[in-house]
Amino acid sequence: MSSRNDKFIRFGLTTSAIVHGVVGLINKFNTEYPDIEIQLVPDMDHTSVMNKEVDISLVPYEPKESELTVLPIGQCFTLLVASPAYLAKRGEPKIITDLNDQGHTLLLKRKPFYPEAEDLVYGNLIYDFYTGQLRKLKDNKEGAFGKKGAGKVTTKFVGDQNGYISALSGEGIAVDLPLSFIKRDLMGGSLVPVLKGWKRKPWSRNLVVHKENSHWEELHTFARWFQLHERIDSHQRWNEMYQFCEVPGEAYANS
Repeated sequence: MSSRNDKFIRFGLTTSAIVHGVVGLINKFNTEYPDIEIQLVPDMDHTSVMNKEVDISLVPYEPKESELTVLPIGQCFTLLVASPAYLAKRGEPKIITDLNDQGHTLLLKRKPFYPEAEDLVYGNLIYDFYTGQLRKLKDNKEGAFGKKGAGKVTTKFVGDQNGYISALSGEGIAVDLPLSFIKRDLMGGSLVPVLKGWKRKPWSRNLVVHKENSHWEELHTFARWFQLHERIDSHQRWNEMYQFCEVPGEAYANS
C-alpha cells in the first residue's frame, strides 16, 4: 500500500463498455482533475477489484461480497437487432410469438456473473422465449394469452465481441448488445431493430471498489464523479437511440 500512486487509478471495464460515451466522460474528468490519471483495463469484473488487479470496475450486475462498496449507475436498455441479411433469409418476425413459431435464432450473451436473458419484456408484458409463453409481467402464474408457439426458438451463446460479429454476419437476432456499442451500426443500417419495444429485462450497472480503499481520496473522487455523470449520460444515450429507432413510448414509459 505504501508504494501505491494515489493519483493513478486502474479502471476495469467490459469490452462493450469501452465506447465513445464512456471514454468521453473519462476525458472530461481528466480536464477537471488533470492530476489524476485513469487507466482503462478491459475485461475486468468485481473479482478483479477483490484481487487488486484494478482499483474500480464497472459491472453489469450487483456483487454481494461484503468487502466491496457498490455504487449504482442505473439500468441498461437494449433492443433486439439483426442484420438485413438475416431478415432477408429468415423473414422478419412481426409479433413476439413469431420468434418461436418461425424458429428464429437468438444470440444471447453468456459471461461469468452476467444475468442471462430468459425472457423479453414490453411494457407490462413478458415473453418466455424458451416456452413461448406470453403473460403480464405482474402475473405470477403462467397465464399465457395466446397459444403456446408450435415451433422452437434456437439460442446461441456469445460473448461481447463475437456476439457483435455474429449479429453483423447474419447468424441471428442479438438480444444483449448495448446500444452505445452498436450506435453507428443502427444509424448506418448494418443492424436494424426487430420487434421494436421488446427487450431483455433491463439489468443494473454498478461501480465497485474495495472497502480497504475507503480512505483513498482520489479514487472516491473519481468514483462519485463517474457515478453521477454516467448515470445521466447513459440514460440519455439509450433514450436517444430509442427515439431514433422509433421505439413506441409505451414500451418504456416508466423507465
